[in-house]
Amino acid sequence: MTNEPPPYPGEPNPSSGDLPSYGSTPPPPQGGYPPPPPGGYPPAPGGYGAAPYSAPDAIGYGWRKFKDNAGVMIAATLIVFVGGLVLGILSEVIAPSPSYFAPGGDFDFDAGATVASLVAQAVTGTFVYILVAMLTRGALDVVDGGNFDIGRAFGALDIVKVLITGLLLSVLSTIGFALCVLPGLIFSIFAYFTIYFVVDKDQDPVQSIGSSFSLVGRNFGDALLTGLLAVLVLLAGTLLCLVGLLAAIPIITLAGAYAFRRFQGEPVAP
Repeated sequence: MTNEPPPYPGEPNPSSGDLPSYGSTPPPPQGGYPPPPPGGYPPAPGGYGAAPYSAPDAIGYGWRKFKDNAGVMIAATLIVFVGGLVLGILSEVIAPSPSYFAPGGDFDFDAGATVASLVAQAVTGTFVYILVAMLTRGALDVVDGGNFDIGRAFGALDIVKVLITGLLLSVLSTIGFALCVLPGLIFSIFAYFTIYFVVDKDQDPVQSIGSSFSLVGRNFGDALLTGLLAVLVLLAGTLLCLVGLLAAIPIITLAGAYAFRRFQGEPVAP
């Protein structure tokens, strides 16, 4: 007589030799697959299941990717430099920046000259955004696992949409900085990812500004810290006789592309 329960009706009585030994792994069901290991599937690289976002990691990522694409990114930055310089000179030729002090040292405000100068800066600054958009599109290509290619980055731009976005950003930021600087600074912070949304998500200018405000607002602490570190990188580049900016600008653009992807939970290339 045994203590084993009787078999259910219609089922064979298994013998002790058919039972797995204690501590062993039972065989998979007929025709099936073994169960997954404990803990589920490994996390996907990049934004999905990756480590928490870190501002220093963003700058470090920008530095590593810059080293991999140094030559072409320095060339692209030179294009931005030269283009911006030419447009800045053109702005001064069209409407010189007024002097607010008379020869005797008295304050002298010329409203007409000030408005003309601001308009000229806004218009010429609009075309700088084409160069900025090229650098941004190339940085996104790198973060997505490709190489920086100036021709491909230019070719991927919707020039009309970039121009309209640039004009809108130039006008709004110029007005903001004219209103005691602080409003312009706040606008610049929250509108930072506007061009990223234009060149990557094909959003219209107004929608892209709203998307940038929303993205920065949801990640304000990380975005602000990343921005502060980016300013330090720019200062370091400036102190190196301005030559360091040829590295600093690509680094912070790549860091911005990294943050843009990570803030949206999108993957980035290792």
